[in-house]
Amino acid sequence: MRTVQPQHGSTDLTGHAYKLLEVLKDAEGKWLTRAEIAEAIHKRRLTPHDVDLLQRLSDAELVEIDAREFPGPIGYMFMYRTTDKGQTTVIKSWRDN
Repeated sequence: MRTVQPQHGSTDLTGHAYKLLEVLKDAEGKWLTRAEIAEAIHKRRLTPHDVDLLQRLSDAELVEIDAREFPGPIGYMFMYRTTDKGQTTVIKSWRDN
């Protein structure tokens, strides 16, 4: 598995983490659900690994996570979008590769 050092922060991210970040960057600040992210990476749903990567991106301050009320079994759903720092990291990482 190839890891990539982000331009900002100290967390090593995998290529797959950058793929998730790129999906969020392409949304141009719009909040995305897990289902929308999964669809963008051609999956039926996000795996626990995907969710963990999204949390790591949040810990690195590249992604924001919001739990919103939702009429379902758990009562909320998670929404994701990039931060300004996340936007810059993605742009620089693709330029460098």
